[in-house]
Parts: sequence; C-alpha cells; structure tokens
Amino acid sequence: PPAIFNDIEIAYPGGREGSKARPLRMIDFFEAVKTGQPYPIKAFFKAAGNPVHNYPNRKRWVNELFPKLDLIVDYDIWMTDTGEYADYVLPDSTSLERMDVCAGFGHITFLEPAIEPLGDVRTFPSLFRELSKRVGLGEYFDKTTEEWLEIRLRSQDPSVAGITPPLTLERLKKEKMVRANLPGEPFDIYRHFLQSQFPTHSGRIEFYAEQLADLGEAIAKYHPALDVGDEEKRKTYPYQFFTGRQRFFMQSFFTDDPLMIKLSGGQPSARMNPVDAEKEDIKDGDLIELFNELGKVKAIMRLDEAIPPGTVQVWFGWRRRQYLEGTYSELLTNLSSPESTDALANRWWEIIVKEGKEGPFFLGGESALAGAWDTLWDAVCNVRKVNGG
Repeated sequence: PPAIFNDIEIAYPGGREGSKARPLRMIDFFEAVKTGQPYPIKAFFKAAGNPVHNYPNRKRWVNELFPKLDLIVDYDIWMTDTGEYADYVLPDSTSLERMDVCAGFGHITFLEPAIEPLGDVRTFPSLFRELSKRVGLGEYFDKTTEEWLEIRLRSQDPSVAGITPPLTLERLKKEKMVRANLPGEPFDIYRHFLQSQFPTHSGRIEFYAEQLADLGEAIAKYHPALDVGDEEKRKTYPYQFFTGRQRFFMQSFFTDDPLMIKLSGGQPSARMNPVDAEKEDIKDGDLIELFNELGKVKAIMRLDEAIPPGTVQVWFGWRRRQYLEGTYSELLTNLSSPESTDALANRWWEIIVKEGKEGPFFLGGESALAGAWDTLWDAVCNVRKVNGG
C-alpha cells in the first residue's frame, strides 16, 4: 500500500464541508454543458489530460461541447490535440523543472529539479497563485512550492505520521528517500495483504457487497457489452473493435518522438486475425478502412494470429494527424450519457464520491468507472479494403 499524503487540506483549503467545488462525472459534465443545468458551464480549463485525443467519440468534444464554451484553456508540456482547439495554451513544467515529492515501493522520495523552468513555463503553484489574485481568491493559493509540499507531508495517516524521526521537507531534502511507516519489507506483498485495511465496510476483500444488494448486484455477475451484445447491430458491424496500448508509447505520450515512432512501425496500423482477413480478401499491408455509424479510420492492416477472430484492434496513442483519415476514438462508443449509465454506476458514484469514501485508485476507485470514464472496447465495426491500397 502507498503512503498517503495530506492532500485533502490542499484540495479543500477552507475545509471539505464548506467547499463550493463539486466533483463531476463525465456524464454530469456533458449534460451540464448541454443543458446549462444546474448552472451554465462556460469555461473548460484542462490540465494533465488530453480528452480530444484519449477519450471516446472525439466528435462529441469538437462538434457538441466546445462550440458551447466561451473559453478553452490547455495547460500542458506540449501541444496536444485538445490544445489545438484551445483559446489559450499555457506551458506547464516537466518533472525535470519542478520540485515534488512522491510515494512508491514503500518509500517517500524527494524529486529535485534538474534545470530551471525554460521559456515562459510556469509551475502549478506559480500559475494558480497569479490567476487566483486576479479573480479574488489569492488567499487560498498564496504559498510557494515548498510550502505546499510541507502541507502534503503533514499527513495524519500512519504511513507518514508514524515515521521516526518525524518526516519534514528539510529531512527529505537531505536524505532524498525515506522509508514509509508500512508493515513488512517494501516487496513483501503477502504481509501487506495480511495487515492492510481495504476500503470496504469490513476492511477486507469482499465477495459480497451488502450496499449493492437492493440492486441485485451484491455479487459480481456478467453484464453483456452494449454494442457488442446488440445482435441487430452486429449484422451490419460484425467485428468487435478495441484499442490497445503498446510498449513504445506511454498512453498518449511519446507519439511525437521520432525514435518511438520508428520503433512502433513508423505509422499507425490495424490488426486482425488471418482467418477474418481471408474472408474479407485482405492481405498484410493492405490499406483498409474501419467504420461504423460513429466514424471511420484508415490504416495499414497487419495480420496477427494473436488477435482473436471476430475482433479488430488499433493501437492506442497515435495522433489523429498521423492517420490517413479519421482516428480510432471516432469509432468508440461514448458511454457518458444518461441512457447508457445504470443504477449500479450511480450507486458507486454516491458511495465513493458523494459520501466521501474514496479509495486508492485500484482499490476502490470505482468512481472512475461510474460514468467518469469511458470503456475503450465496447464498440463494433466493419472493415473494407480501400481501392488502390
């Protein structure tokens, strides 16, 4: 288990109960922009993300959401697909240009900047310190990077509070890495599981969730995928379409790096099983078009027996301009709509976010699946060879 910092005090400087901010699932954000309820959303400030590139149904962002907004700001370390639609692009600092602390593998580590920020780069504290002054909220963002880090380290969680002697930023600067107060050795996985408290009512791994019993979901069960389970739609679009991450890109990072592009094959490609390719009269290296009612993408087809028959795959991460036409996200079903969510997703959102019972990302972060994020595999498509390909 990781060390837990005092981030609540940073996220809610006036206290959580008095905060005017409210978390939104993607479904809530889309509906609020569309309807103006419970209040109009006029600005979109994006940091540490690239929804136009990474989220399903790119056209929904570009054609439906952005035209309704008065202001779009992209804060990032490079020009992204989202930044191409922004009114302002603000240069963020890289991990080589800023001071930070992180936790992992049983230790808390001090990250020193290797260089001073280049050009007009602004770190998070400096950017929001200057912005907050201009909107009358300067008192909440008046600290330096070191002061914010000191607040993070004032955690009451035993993983940090139990460190002896007490962990301070000055100590971390001198020692660079400090062992967190966690049971067992850093890699003693079994001991961690025996002594850890999971974010459940019992504190244990639960195979039966009482709080979901009234929905008939107390025990995990199979739910058919929306598009893939639609037999009528499969008559027109017989293939299941999915994306997959590859080893040379880190999600959508490094897709502009010449070396990574070369190692990734030099251009985007699709993959399908040779059995399906023979039925479609498609050969390895053919130019093909994958399409459905949402959109299409053109790419070179590679035949691969690792791809299960009945499915087609396109690598995740490639920029839209790197395809001959379209992109994979234009084919993907966007589940952030009222008609595609369900009572189970709503219940998890209420338990984890509204009731304040957040858990670690992989141990209770079901809010990420409760309409705040979108599946990247629930889509169907057809395939055809492009003339001259």
